[in-house]
Order: sequence, then C-alpha cells, then structure tokens
Amino acid sequence: MKNKFMKIYCYYSCCAALVFIVGCAQTHVSSYSFTGGGSQHLTAEQSEEAESIIKILEKIHEGIISNDLSILTNYVNSEKGIYIDLKAHKSFVEMSNQIKDENSYLNIFFLNTQKLKEITKDSNQISIKDILSGQKHIRIELYFNEKNDECEAKIILQKKKDLDYRLNNPYFIKINKKWYIYRLM
Repeated sequence: MKNKFMKIYCYYSCCAALVFIVGCAQTHVSSYSFTGGGSQHLTAEQSEEAESIIKILEKIHEGIISNDLSILTNYVNSEKGIYIDLKAHKSFVEMSNQIKDENSYLNIFFLNTQKLKEITKDSNQISIKDILSGQKHIRIELYFNEKNDECEAKIILQKKKDLDYRLNNPYFIKINKKWYIYRLM
C-alpha cells in the first residue's frame, strides 16, 4: 500500500527588509489534498500542526537573514541531530560547535556567499541567506505522513525562482508532541 501524504499549501509574506519576519508574517492555511486527488478543509489539529512547522521555518529564516544560526538549537532534537544538507548529518553537539565557528561549513553555506565561492572555487555559488534575501513571499507546501509525525516542506520562491533548486526540502519530525527540524533547507 502506498503511503498517503497530506499536502498543505502555505503562504507567508515577509517584511521588505526581511530582517525580522515574525510579527509581519501572515500564514494562510486553508485546505489540503491527498496525493491521488480530492481536496478537504483542514481540521483544527491539522491547521495547528502546519502552523507549528511554519513558525519554526519563520524563526530559522529570521536567524539566517540576521546572521544568527544559534536559533537552530531551539528546534533540533538533542538526540536525533540534524542533516545540514542531504548528506551531512551532525549531532546536536557538532551542530552547536559549527554554529560557534564562523568558518564552519554550516556558517559558510548558509551565511557567506563570498567564502563559499572561494572555498568551492565556483563563482556561481550563493549562500542560503542570499537566496532568501529579497523574498517578499515564499510559498511552502507541506507533506505530512499518515501519522502526522513527519513532514517535508517544499519551499518555492516567488522571486529568484531560478534559485529554487539550490534549496533542500526541510524535513521535520515530531517527538513527544513537539516538532523539530531534521533536515535544513
């Protein structure tokens, strides 16, 4: 039997400067559809789950834009750790140490385009911060598993659409009724 994933479309509007998106973000979550068709309205619980994940993404977005990845420590499970990209898994301690080191892969990949270009010797590289900068709207599609304890988010840029491919789909896990990010964008 195929797994059914609940798909939720979310939109949020970012402040023009994108320095702080909390307080100016508006999330609109109104319906979902299962793969295979059919559209239904969200229950209060489903809406709450989606809003929890969007709030985590907003906080991480705020941290990236303000050059402060320490926010991640609030949203990463201390036992599971996190995938910084598709292949690089870090324990909670390793991630915390990388956050403190401005020359770490995590800081360079997310915050520093110039250093990223120098290290990779690729002038086409761009940091996640520079990809997200200038976005006034970001579309997020959420895909929940049937148990509602795992969720993958697809981030779709409304501006700089040609850079969508550079973002990983963030992945979330729910442990003891709390959502954690398990793979970064």
